[in-house]
Amino acid sequence: PHGGPLVMYFTMRLPPPTLLIGAVATSLFAIGQTSFFVDFASAFTISAPVISVAKRRTTTTTPLRSTPFDASLYEDDDDAASSSAADLASLASANPFSADLSPLAAPPNTKLVVGLNKYSHDATLCAADAETGEVLFAMSKERLTRKKHDSGNVASLVDKCLEQLNLDLDSIERVVVNNHHHRVLPLEDDVDAIEWEEGLQINDGAESGYGDEENLLNNAVKMELSHHLAHAYSAAAQCPFDEGMVVVMDGMGETYRAMRSAAVSGEKRYVSDLLFEGTFQCVPSDICEKSQNSIFDWREAESVYVFEKTDGKDISVKPVFKRFVEEKTPPARYNHGFENMDSAGALYSRASSHIFGDWNACGKVMGLAPWMGHRWKDNGGLEAEPIEDPIMTGKLYEEGQNGFKSNIRAMKGMPHIARTDPDLFDSDGNMLKRYDFDDYNREESREGSASGMSSTDHESSAATAVQTEVEIETKVASQLPSRVAIDAISLSSRIQNDLETVIMDFVQHFKEETGQSNLCIAGGVALNSVLNGRLSRELGFEKTFIPPYPGDDGIAVGCCA
Repeated sequence: PHGGPLVMYFTMRLPPPTLLIGAVATSLFAIGQTSFFVDFASAFTISAPVISVAKRRTTTTTPLRSTPFDASLYEDDDDAASSSAADLASLASANPFSADLSPLAAPPNTKLVVGLNKYSHDATLCAADAETGEVLFAMSKERLTRKKHDSGNVASLVDKCLEQLNLDLDSIERVVVNNHHHRVLPLEDDVDAIEWEEGLQINDGAESGYGDEENLLNNAVKMELSHHLAHAYSAAAQCPFDEGMVVVMDGMGETYRAMRSAAVSGEKRYVSDLLFEGTFQCVPSDICEKSQNSIFDWREAESVYVFEKTDGKDISVKPVFKRFVEEKTPPARYNHGFENMDSAGALYSRASSHIFGDWNACGKVMGLAPWMGHRWKDNGGLEAEPIEDPIMTGKLYEEGQNGFKSNIRAMKGMPHIARTDPDLFDSDGNMLKRYDFDDYNREESREGSASGMSSTDHESSAATAVQTEVEIETKVASQLPSRVAIDAISLSSRIQNDLETVIMDFVQHFKEETGQSNLCIAGGVALNSVLNGRLSRELGFEKTFIPPYPGDDGIAVGCCA
């Protein structure tokens, strides 16, 4: 339910087995030189994928109007002989398994644009050719460290990227970064502070590589992109249509004060939606005044963008709606006070924490929800009872009486994951499995015990019948759901139904407002495949696109775009 980690290799027919694990097909970028907001390159061309090893730096001039999900990746290489001697020489060898050259090796004069999600969960890198825009390498840090959703600096990712492309640090011309917890570039400007933190092994200095040039990349032109805008670009640039609407929904995005400070000071290296301020709807409408008087900050919750690709090359992405939610607790507390915010994604994540003790187990919550209505026959028809009071109600795009409201009464008090109900323990005091919902079929168990018996077995079966029946009863008792498990089903069903109700109304509203017929979805909420199915089936969109990296691993792709 969480989707796969981001690992993409584009420029060869058969990657080495060690690089093939978790590979994700995606379309290719081409970054042009037109301006976006401020003076930096951002326009896109989607180029045809290149298959031949000898020609893998070659791209067609005809824009690819589809993604590789329905494009032919096995086109004939009849024209391989036309490749120039210089192309062949620059690759050193046409053998993709050469011990002396990575199959992803680029010509030595290649310059790169690198997008990064760093110092946060799902640290990821995406690198594209600065001239053609072709994506050459993309990878999540977890693939190197084997730690799910790994965070921290990106020195190891940059090192692996350059190693695979057979390039050096001087090849990186431009870097675009994001971290939704805090600004990145002001932090990296203070090299002395970085050295001090490394010496004490505190903050990001606790991990090796923090002060390395592979992480700081100070010789490149560095830019910073706000969180939801990066999500929007990750979907819009990769989708197989030329115009549409992008809906971005996650637990929390960029802080309003960070965006406001850069806008007021005119900082050229930081780009956010506030450069379009006054042209899009904002909830609350007086967010500027509210942020000045609030104890803590406000953060992006849900955003809507429209985009258009022209001439198969340029792309325009503009916000039409943004909702901000207040930080109700100090951001220095556990998980930045995330579970106390009122975004749709944060409320859903609070249910995940309440049930599983993990804010990032939302896929399990989605999986539990359909158990509502199931009856366990072995306990007199046991079933979960619905939670009557909705957790999420109202309209995300309105304020006042009809506006969005939350009620977290069902997610207060002792969390389900911490409850120690008596029925969680057997007669010896051993704790049983907390969430075990499988019905145990007595008849199938008896038949299974009898099947395959020899005549001798049948003669002795009467003597063991009582023992078998006791085993069955013990198994049934151990697999009947506990009270806490039943309550977990009730909460999962409630939060899933509320999410679908609120978001369906939200997206339908902006479909009518924008007149767009194509939909892209990004952000952590876009990992909810049940919701995605309803959005694509029931709202009348001609086409719906969810990238294979809707979570924060996709931020690097959006920054690269």
